[in-house]
Amino acid sequence: MPGRLDSLQGVATRLINDFGGPATLRTVTRAYDVASGKTTDTFADNSVIATPPEPFKQGRVDGTVIRAEDLKTLVQGDGLSPKTGDRLVKDGVDYQIVNVFPQSAGTVIAFYELQLRV
Repeated sequence: MPGRLDSLQGVATRLINDFGGPATLRTVTRAYDVASGKTTDTFADNSVIATPPEPFKQGRVDGTVIRAEDLKTLVQGDGLSPKTGDRLVKDGVDYQIVNVFPQSAGTVIAFYELQLRV
């Protein structure tokens, strides 16, 4: 079965590469300074390939978790682990990652579907 999982990841990677373009996954790390009582954010940028952001299908929009103005994009699942609160910069637009939906078969994450909000 490992061959099948590898092929799923390969197909996902090829499709994202063919239809996607460059983007920046900006990982946000929040730290609390006890002495000052303030939180600070630090950022680490990683280059990724992401599909163009597009609206969710109407059936997935519930108005609470997924809003009508939210967008989705796909990024490869090769080593990076986007999380809620991170940012995705694509075509000059800085999106907040509101939700992360890993798409996998078994234990291999083939790609991530990201819910984005401006």
